Amino acid sequence: MANQEEDRRRYPRSLQGLLQMAVNTSDDAESSTDSSTFASSVFQEMTEERRQWLQEALSSIAEDTDVKRMMTYLQILEKPQNDTDDDDDLTEKEDAFEGLSMIVDNLDNANDFHKIGGYHVMTKCLSSEHSSLRLRAADILAVCVQNNPYCQKAAMEMNILPTLSTLLETDQSEQVKIKALYAISCLTRDFPSAEEAFLKGDGFSILIRAMQGENEKLITKSAFMLRNMLVTNPLHKETLFKMGFIEQLVGLLRSPQNSSHEHIVSLLVTFVTDYPQGISECHRPEFDLEKILKSIITSSMEDDPDLHEEMILNCKELLNICFNKQTQPNAGNNSR
Repeated sequence: MANQEEDRRRYPRSLQGLLQMAVNTSDDAESSTDSSTFASSVFQEMTEERRQWLQEALSSIAEDTDVKRMMTYLQILEKPQNDTDDDDDLTEKEDAFEGLSMIVDNLDNANDFHKIGGYHVMTKCLSSEHSSLRLRAADILAVCVQNNPYCQKAAMEMNILPTLSTLLETDQSEQVKIKALYAISCLTRDFPSAEEAFLKGDGFSILIRAMQGENEKLITKSAFMLRNMLVTNPLHKETLFKMGFIEQLVGLLRSPQNSSHEHIVSLLVTFVTDYPQGISECHRPEFDLEKILKSIITSSMEDDPDLHEEMILNCKELLNICFNKQTQPNAGNNSR
């Protein structure tokens, strides 16, 4: 029994791996350099021993593969809602999502997930009446498309981006909004066509509105995404400037200090760096930005300077960029 289990473990767990193993075990695969000779050697009539080996390997991979498990989970998620046993049905689907999350973080599995129809099922789940399913579907999509051009392209072809944007704008669950933003960020990062589509759909306004709420995670993730976009394409500064972006950020800094402030200040530093028009805007007397930044530094130092080290450094950098010297409290007014 132990030997059988050992044999099963030595078989590849994917079809691609199995084919590669079949090629590697070909009698002439290593010695042949001619492509036609190589192909004929791989696909020559099998010996009984090789046929038996391949049959066992195929049987093993059919019994237990990531693709098969994903298909099983998708079948569960596609089951119509059972009104008489709704709690059990929901739990089963949440468990299926947990199973998927353990598989799709592999690049090949993420690609296979799309090929077996996973995105169609995720799109349905994004419109589920259960927030737990909506947020899990968005999370699965985020994992699939992150740093994965194939999956990013597939998601764009299926027009998933507008659905995610709508969830970010209108969903009643803050957790769903956070996961929708996560998916949007992963989909658009380093994928210009997706970023362009997002911005054409009023993406900047969507992100700015997301920052106007009280959820610190949503504010932080929005600021993080905007900062990455500005680093990648500084030309976006002009568009955001015309939208009153600095005024929006200063307004956020006036709110009671929380964990999101560090990311807002960092975003503001990125925005004004090498952008004189933005620096000049920061000098508006009604903003009183210099006073705000110094107040943040003081409160951070009093609370825990080690914990707030990044916040303090960012505030000092912003003071230096906009007001030249932190010891000039009236520098902003004098520049007008």
